[in-house]
Amino acid sequence: KPWEGQTFDIISCDVAAISRIIADKSDWYDGVDCDTGDDGLRLVTPLVEQAKHHLADDGIFVIPTISLANENQLLACLEMNFGHVQMDKKKEWPMPDEIVRSLNDAQIPIVCDNWNITEKFGLFIAHTAVYVCSDAK
Repeated sequence: KPWEGQTFDIISCDVAAISRIIADKSDWYDGVDCDTGDDGLRLVTPLVEQAKHHLADDGIFVIPTISLANENQLLACLEMNFGHVQMDKKKEWPMPDEIVRSLNDAQIPIVCDNWNITEKFGLFIAHTAVYVCSDAK
């Protein structure tokens, strides 16, 4: 509602999009509720769907993604809502050992549909990326 009747040249998303399962196994959200759902998209999907209505004709929507959520589903949502979706940057990084141990101890699969973690050379690798979205031709 705060955006009602307004358009913007740039909208930058900073809404948490990390699986609640992983958030619960980390110390990243200590004292903060991370009710993002098992796939991590419960909070960010509505923002994506509303952002397109508040962009100027040549405006851009900038959104970081993290593979600790269902990134494929988030990208599908972006592509459904914007005519142009392009990755700007991507960075891989090893999953913290304490989170990997915590998932293993809870018998939660590290590789699954709720997030996109890969195994390389005995390490579990996650990534972050930044996407720029618009309807500009």
